[in-house]
Amino acid sequence: MKKITSSDQSSLRNNRDWHWLWISGSLSCFGSSLLGFSLPLIAYNVTNSTARAGVISSIIGVIVLIFSLPGGAIVDRYSTGKILSMCSILGAISFGSASILIDSHSAFFIIVFIAVIDAVISCLFQPAESAALRNIVSATELPKARSINQARTSAVRLIAAPVGGLLLTLGPVVIILFSAILQLMQAACINQIKTKLNFTRKSCTSGPLFRDIYEGLVLIFKSPFLAGFLIFAALSNFGSSLFLFALNLDLLRRGFSLADIGFLDSAVAMGSLLGAIASSWIVDLLKPGAILAFSSTLTVLCLTISVITESYLLILIFMTLGRLATPAANASIGGFAMTLVSDDMQGRFASSMSFFATLLQPLSPTLGGIILSSYGGVVALSSAIAIMCIGILALLFNPQIWKVGFPNTWQES
Repeated sequence: MKKITSSDQSSLRNNRDWHWLWISGSLSCFGSSLLGFSLPLIAYNVTNSTARAGVISSIIGVIVLIFSLPGGAIVDRYSTGKILSMCSILGAISFGSASILIDSHSAFFIIVFIAVIDAVISCLFQPAESAALRNIVSATELPKARSINQARTSAVRLIAAPVGGLLLTLGPVVIILFSAILQLMQAACINQIKTKLNFTRKSCTSGPLFRDIYEGLVLIFKSPFLAGFLIFAALSNFGSSLFLFALNLDLLRRGFSLADIGFLDSAVAMGSLLGAIASSWIVDLLKPGAILAFSSTLTVLCLTISVITESYLLILIFMTLGRLATPAANASIGGFAMTLVSDDMQGRFASSMSFFATLLQPLSPTLGGIILSSYGGVVALSSAIAIMCIGILALLFNPQIWKVGFPNTWQES
């Protein structure tokens, strides 16, 4: 494998290794989304029990929460390239074997097995992909790379459910076997990456894994900027999840159809997709502090209008508009945060972000339901906006955010 040079990283368009990493990550994201959509439905079809179908989604959430931090420590301890390859091979073997047994009497336990394997793979693959991205892409190009990754996630969110539904009509064997094929394609793409991804680890080569996790968290929270970024990620994601959940239930209570709810979710995903496409232009135009201020103002304003209006059309329009600037804020601030973290900390940083971003989300349905039933839709939605504002202010009032320049100055900083 070759060692990456600055000239190799100068443009994403010419960065062959980034293309292969992006394709492999896209396949991974698509495969996980397909399984996340399909497995609860397969479980219900097999057991005729909504409770067991719900167990599958809960298992995925719990596994991701438990293994997020250890996954990042493992990525920092071993070769990133090998971890990416091993995740793909493990997925291909596991899903391929499960497709043979899915029609047996132990079908529910096979579904649980698939859910656990997919969640564990995600906890390893995502921080490994993030560490590889930092090694393959220059600091100047990181915001654009992250923007394109966000566009990928939004696009997958739009197509995963329709594709999953189509494949399910052919039987559970087909969708699980298809997931195994995606894993094989993913492994083939990773094998095409020539950049050296097994660089020497400085801080975690031996000793207990929990020590690596602890050292990673201490180093991250010692940085006021990184600590503020984690708080921002946790509260903004929690508030956003709470808002969408409460809004969907409130619309149902007000007599809107399930089709209206589904169309609203699609519109939000489309807003994220359009915002991700535009974010590479925005990060070149504004500094991260200005982007965050603009994004926050737009989001809070649009969500507030969505709360006070009775018009479904206006809710649809402003929920879409409210997502347009968020990808640019995530790309610029997240990209700069990645440049502050050394190569041997990238896995733990990525897993910490995932952990804190999802830590409070399991509470959103319960909290949203309680507030909605006790105090009504306006209070529930306003509470969600208030939680998001706390996270935003934690970063906006951090003096360091206003000192961050344009991406071409990040490497020097």
